[in-house]
Amino acid sequence: FEAHPEYLALVDGKRQGSKLCIANPALRALTVDYVLEGLRKDPSRDCVSMEPSDGAGWCECADCAALGSVSDRALTLANEVARAVWREFPGTYVGLLAYNMHCPPPTIQVESNVIVKVQTHFIKGGFTFNDLITGWQARGARMGVGDYYSVFLWDYSRPASAKGSDLAYIQESIPRFYRQGARFFMCESSDLWGAIGLGHYLAARLTWDISEAERTDAVLNDFLTRAFGPASQPMGAFFHRIYRFKAEDRRPLIRADMLARMYRDLAEARQLAANVPDVLARIDDLLLFTHYEDLFQRYQLAAGGERQAAIERLLRHTWRMRETMMVHAKPVTMHLASRDRSVQQPLKEAYIDETPFSEEEKQAMLSTGLATYEPIEAGFEPISFSDELVPATPLKLPQVEDGEYNAGVPMGRQIFYTWRDDASPSDFDLLVSGGHIVHYRSIASPVQMSLFADANPILNEAVATDNHVEPDGVERPVRLHSTFTGLHRIEAFPPSNRVKVVVPDNHLPLTLPSSLDHYNQLTGKWSLYFYVPKGTTVVGGYTVGGTAGRLLDAAGEMRCDFAKLPTQSFFAVSVPEGQDGALWKFDACTGRRALLTVPPWLARNAESLLLPREVVERDSKVGDEP
Repeated sequence: FEAHPEYLALVDGKRQGSKLCIANPALRALTVDYVLEGLRKDPSRDCVSMEPSDGAGWCECADCAALGSVSDRALTLANEVARAVWREFPGTYVGLLAYNMHCPPPTIQVESNVIVKVQTHFIKGGFTFNDLITGWQARGARMGVGDYYSVFLWDYSRPASAKGSDLAYIQESIPRFYRQGARFFMCESSDLWGAIGLGHYLAARLTWDISEAERTDAVLNDFLTRAFGPASQPMGAFFHRIYRFKAEDRRPLIRADMLARMYRDLAEARQLAANVPDVLARIDDLLLFTHYEDLFQRYQLAAGGERQAAIERLLRHTWRMRETMMVHAKPVTMHLASRDRSVQQPLKEAYIDETPFSEEEKQAMLSTGLATYEPIEAGFEPISFSDELVPATPLKLPQVEDGEYNAGVPMGRQIFYTWRDDASPSDFDLLVSGGHIVHYRSIASPVQMSLFADANPILNEAVATDNHVEPDGVERPVRLHSTFTGLHRIEAFPPSNRVKVVVPDNHLPLTLPSSLDHYNQLTGKWSLYFYVPKGTTVVGGYTVGGTAGRLLDAAGEMRCDFAKLPTQSFFAVSVPEGQDGALWKFDACTGRRALLTVPPWLARNAESLLLPREVVERDSKVGDEP
């Protein structure tokens, strides 16, 4: 490339980046030679990849534009390689994804030995997965599917978090992919056999024999019986807590309750399997996995110096249990701390410990877990919602008096969700100030602002950052730029201090998370709105850290006085007739409120509110039927 910069993509007037100028015939010839040379060295290979590098940066030259869409360009190169491969190595295939900017179906034919694998995520251009399958097939592609059973940055090896633990989805999706013509299946996944091992097992059975989907219950019961023998009943309960067996099953929302019940299942199972060493060994592996979740929850709740100690305990436990492969230990130890700017990445000496787990230590884990966590009876059934947020505009909610979340200065990392469509400016303009604790300014650093786009295929890569806001209490303008449309996430992190984020003139929607696991730590008195979907009978939630404030329904009637509740407790409020499908309000509250039966998202007004797509689509249609 140094000798031939013209082989690289033209981006912003320069030949740069990791993409190629596919219109260049010499580049295509070089690629063909490269592939053939590799096959001559190893003719046993049955497929070679022509998948482009990840991310954007496609060539902007006129010749590439003349080739057609990004999909047409990627396929042009794959086709040329495929023809050369087939002539010299008949029976050898070329692989290409339908993914990101090159996911839309092409306008040119696909060579017969090109396999196109449609990804279930990072679909752009307004297409559905079904559109991509049928569109690429129509151009002659042999079809495969790429799914995502576990991505560490999505699930952190935790139970009931990854797609691979959704057995109902696996049972439904793999036969569906086959019916749609797919003959190849590949999954992004991880070595976290505690969290998704049963999903791996079921997927292996189904990809070997699709008809196994008709007897999934028997397959899973056979697994539990063979693996746990006399302890199969309590271990069946354990697996049902962290895997979704049926479509109607709900993911656990109250993680402390899930943990309490996991420990109790394990205690019963250990007693029943005390004289069966191989079964007891499997149960103990899952005890170590459960303790990993225990330590993770403690780390999440810790702050200050205790947070550093908590993550080191978590990493040390992960290292010691790494050979069980119950969690994906490598990214836990290498990346978890580095992604948390409130802690320092420990030296390896701080967590490398080769001491085997003794029976006494495992007993202590179990007894401490049983004593620490009690099952929680909330008095209502929590409801799960997706985090695929869209504007609430189609619901035509009424205008309301603006709420407030900045009366005090929030603590810690702040997260806001916002939206950009084709008509919106590409810049997100904010007013940001840091260093609101005056006596900490001498040890504080500038505020770290990051913008993430849901449509960005590079996971958790910020599309824009800013760190020029000094910790001096002075409000400064911050502009974050994005070329993506759709859902965006803004993160504001103030090292060793506090940050306040303001939207000037309320020009963009700004929604705050309000679940048990994800929330902004608001201070002072705050007032924010949330949506109660149509058909909701109970507004249920959890209050912690503050006793001031009221819960108001859409008519402004008080439905709960938080001053009359304990500092930490559940609350359940019946929804009066006609008060569903409307905005309710947390008014003049202190502390934190987690929403468990309605979408856990808060905003200053209806215009600022983003909601789960399924809620908006369903409620905007309810009542429209003839």
